[in-house]
Amino acid sequence: MQTAACSPIWRSILFVPPHVERYVSKACVSGADAVILDLEDGISWRDKAAARTAISSAAATLASHGIDVLVRVGSDLATLDQDLSYCGHASIAGFVLPKVESARQIRHLERSLLIMHKRQPLLLPMIESPHALLTISGLLDCESNIAGLALGDEDFSTAIGCDPRSETLQLARQLLVLAASAQGRASYSLIDSNFSELDNYRAACRRARAQGLSGGLCIHPAQVPILNEAFAPTAAEIMAAERVLAASAGDGATSVDGTMVDRPVAARAAALLRRAKLIAQLEHNKHCDPQPPRS
Repeated sequence: MQTAACSPIWRSILFVPPHVERYVSKACVSGADAVILDLEDGISWRDKAAARTAISSAAATLASHGIDVLVRVGSDLATLDQDLSYCGHASIAGFVLPKVESARQIRHLERSLLIMHKRQPLLLPMIESPHALLTISGLLDCESNIAGLALGDEDFSTAIGCDPRSETLQLARQLLVLAASAQGRASYSLIDSNFSELDNYRAACRRARAQGLSGGLCIHPAQVPILNEAFAPTAAEIMAAERVLAASAGDGATSVDGTMVDRPVAARAAALLRRAKLIAQLEHNKHCDPQPPRS
């Protein structure tokens, strides 16, 4: 899948409350490609102050284990700015902006980051309403470091009055994939919030990959290895891609394993091998000895 130059490879993105040390510790060894330190819906108002205060320490700890750290800030502009005032740590790679309805919210976030922290990190807007999904091209037209788009499955299904596992959400994911891919960006979804039925979750992740999603958001460490497996090329896929590229040295069409191979097929094979190489490097970084947290 084509992604923007600024888009990292994230197969699994785990939500974590920053003020609960045991959850941060578990996230460090979960194998997640990225972690979202949550300051929005996953945090009660009584815990908000503790979560904000813990952001810097949690970000430094996670980053020292080779994990990309994102922070989900509040959706209303006043809360967003208050959250950002606690988010100047160098280990924070990007921000998740929930309940995005217009490019104005994205521009406000970028301005606030420049004013407060003199930074332009990666952004991951969350699409959580039918209006946002149907006007998504306007969100992507703004100049920004948008790494991808994420579907807020629970809020989206609530907005349209259906179960998150319904076929309507499948359509929403496909529209998100098309809109993000048209701009060369990645796409993500929660896929399923049930972390006790892992066989069902594995099947749902495979379907999500087949739909074109780049990876998945998750709420429990048990879901991480399933996401990492589902959104990585298999050994058989890698071997098949290598055979395709070996057979397609010229410009014309040929055949491999009884299937026609032309330029688009070769391009897909090359993209799959690039992804496999990046994932291998990502895993290497995660298994290196933890680095001292940056101040």
